[in-house]
Amino acid sequence: MAGRRWLDVAGAAEWLGVDERFIRRLVAERRVTYYKVGKHLRFDATDLDEFLEASRLRGVRRRELPAGAGVLVGVASAGDAEGSAAVSCPLAYRRPGSDAQVQDSSRG
Repeated sequence: MAGRRWLDVAGAAEWLGVDERFIRRLVAERRVTYYKVGKHLRFDATDLDEFLEASRLRGVRRRELPAGAGVLVGVASAGDAEGSAAVSCPLAYRRPGSDAQVQDSSRG
C-alpha cells in the first residue's frame, strides 16, 4: 500500500470540491470506497478519482434537423391569475419558411 495518498474526511471533501457533510453522506450510502482505521475514515485519492470518473455524464450533441423539416413548438401556461392549477400545452407544427402554424390534431 505504499505510494497511496490517504485522505481524511476533510481532505476527501477538498479533493472533490464538496462539503464534509456530502462525503459523510456518500459513506453512509456506500457510494464511495473508504477504509476504517479504528474509528477514523480514510480515503484513497485514486478511489476518489475513480468515483468521479464513474459519476461523469457525457454531453449529447444536438441532432441536426434535415433540410426542410418542421419543428414542433409548444405553448404552455401554468394556470390563470387566480392561481388555478390547470396546465395546458398545445403543440403546433411550424412549416419551414412559414409563420403559419398548424394545430396538432392528435391532441384533444
